[in-house]
Amino acid sequence: MRRYGFAFIVGLSFISITVAQQGFNLYPGAKLDEVLTKAERAFLTESIKEGAPLPKGQQVTLYSTPDDFDKVCNFYRGIIKEFERGRFSSKLSEGQKFRSAIFIFDGAADTQKSKSWIRIQRPYIPEDEVGEDNPKVHDITVITHYEIK
Repeated sequence: MRRYGFAFIVGLSFISITVAQQGFNLYPGAKLDEVLTKAERAFLTESIKEGAPLPKGQQVTLYSTPDDFDKVCNFYRGIIKEFERGRFSSKLSEGQKFRSAIFIFDGAADTQKSKSWIRIQRPYIPEDEVGEDNPKVHDITVITHYEIK
């Protein structure tokens, strides 16, 4: 009986490690958004020049989908654990609800230690317009993949 118990524990450990080290999976309804990716990369490059402490070698790629925020998040919740402290919700000045969630793919404790994580948000507001009086608000769900290579 002990032998089976040991095998069961080893099996669970293997499954846990495999899930924790899972690579990025793109939501099936999302497509690479080259325009948003280019703008985000330009913003990050400028931020680094201004002294922002961003991780060296970090790549960012944006994907967009017209699908609902909850549908996209539920897809990721089915394959990886959500980073609970990354969940955010607020109302925009136009009354539209803004929502954001984070999922970490490499099992790291947080985004500072992770080499592969995503932020899902709807609607999308470009980083360089956050906090401005009239930011462009895109009524789409955006998956931003951060990866350190």
